[in-house]
Amino acid sequence: MISVTNTVAALRGAVVLLAKSGDDGMIRIAGAVTAWLADPQTLEQALALPPCWRQQACLCERDQRIRELAARHWPELSGRPLARAIACRARQYETRGGFRRHQCTGRPPGIEGDLFDILSLGEMPGEARLRQLLNDIGG
Repeated sequence: MISVTNTVAALRGAVVLLAKSGDDGMIRIAGAVTAWLADPQTLEQALALPPCWRQQACLCERDQRIRELAARHWPELSGRPLARAIACRARQYETRGGFRRHQCTGRPPGIEGDLFDILSLGEMPGEARLRQLLNDIGG
């Protein structure tokens, strides 16, 4: 059984390690955890995260996975044809029930697995947004 005392001690130990790292981001997190332990605030407040930070993080991850999907499965395409190919393949996967089925059976291999990962993080953007995302990497 995990005790409150042990958990707080472990968090304080983690703060020391983070602070000693010398990394600015880790030092900021150490300060936020220290403030969180000392004050009645949420960890999100201590870290100065906006209320929708989880959704934003999921969408950033989804967008990165879309870029990886494009590079892995359509390296020869760019621009509008690439966006159209991704949107079309995602629609096929969704309309054939692949995403719903794989939510029950688990992640499939290959391109369907990549699409499953993307759709697990949020809706597939439309072609215009896909073009914007893919132009960010020169596509």
